[in-house]
Amino acid sequence: MLGERYYQQKLATYHRRIGNRRDFNPLNVVAVSEPLRELQHYVYVPLVLTALEREIGVAQVWKWLSMVLRSGVSETAYRAFEEKYVLPKKAVESVLNATK
Repeated sequence: MLGERYYQQKLATYHRRIGNRRDFNPLNVVAVSEPLRELQHYVYVPLVLTALEREIGVAQVWKWLSMVLRSGVSETAYRAFEEKYVLPKKAVESVLNATK
């Protein structure tokens, strides 16, 4: 709605805010320390969703989000995404690389 330029600026801002931090908990860990909570919830998670969008496509992400289910994304594709962007210690690196 706000245009591609705004979108790219927002991604760049998220990347700058994360900077050299690599101490995020995997997203399946519910407890997040207070200093990381805002950064993880409002900066890192949007980048994770952007990585998902680039992996499976915009239309599929919207379908998935609207149904709050896997909505036709194969189990294999979902597991591959989870193993790359959600669970591993290098998840932050993968998300930053996928959203540049």
